[in-house]
Amino acid sequence: MSNSKHHQLLRTNSRDDGPSVEFSPRDDIFALNLRHALHMLNGEWIPDILVALAEGPKQYSGLLGTIREKTHQDGWSGTRHLYLQESVLNRTLRRLERGELVERHREPKFPYHARYQLTAAADELLTALAPLVEWPKQHAELVNRARQAEHTRQ
Repeated sequence: MSNSKHHQLLRTNSRDDGPSVEFSPRDDIFALNLRHALHMLNGEWIPDILVALAEGPKQYSGLLGTIREKTHQDGWSGTRHLYLQESVLNRTLRRLERGELVERHREPKFPYHARYQLTAAADELLTALAPLVEWPKQHAELVNRARQAEHTRQ
């Protein structure tokens, strides 16, 4: 697909073009937009950061503490992600800022504190993900078999 064709597909479903058009899962535009959404969410700590900030704005240390406190075994990797490193949080926050899902506000006076919050787009994304989050609950046996198969393969 040429670069101009790629951008044309993106504009086809943009907010500026009026109401969103419903696409079939068999549609190329559906697949393209699904890849875009998955790319925005791709990262080990991105879901944790988005959910922590959904509670409201947080200073850096509060965000780090919230995520560390709520960290649990994901059941896929076979490891327990107990400790979010500060360098990883910094890198992931910068990526989320570049992707315009998180805003950083720095206090203008010493001591300089940074406060992070979700953008409106991130709030919309989390709302849109609610049905997806329900899917594993509705298909718990399938998800468990898939996790077990992954562990067996490793």
